[in-house]
Amino acid sequence: MLCGAVLLTVAMTGCSDHKYSPSMAGPAYPFQQHTTDTFAVQVFRDGTQITIVNATATAWGPSRLWLNQRFSRTISGLAAGETRSLDLHTFWDEDGESFPAGGFMSSRQDMPVRLVEIDQGDSSMVGFVSIPRRSELDFNADR
Repeated sequence: MLCGAVLLTVAMTGCSDHKYSPSMAGPAYPFQQHTTDTFAVQVFRDGTQITIVNATATAWGPSRLWLNQRFSRTISGLAAGETRSLDLHTFWDEDGESFPAGGFMSSRQDMPVRLVEIDQGDSSMVGFVSIPRRSELDFNADR
């Protein structure tokens, strides 16, 4: 009986992954800084992680990364030629809600990473190239 109670508790806590914490709330998305400028920095999603591949000669200092014009987090910088992985659960919106990254036993539908931008706090941001996951591509759309 004790074993059943423990399993039920683990299952219930594992399924309640909706992350909401007002203390983790970040800034509102700065729409006035949005541009269509992009750099050939690729962002790949693998499960609940994104991997940023900066194959350019451009480096960024301390910055804020934005996902889908809503979720953000700070980074110490992104060096030229650097590859870095980040956990999607570390991105928060202005209300204190974490990025719906999905994952094992997740109760929330995962959100695709469509738009990735870097903001160094100056007058404008630049975009990176978000590579969709194979499962996000509809290969039968033209048939």
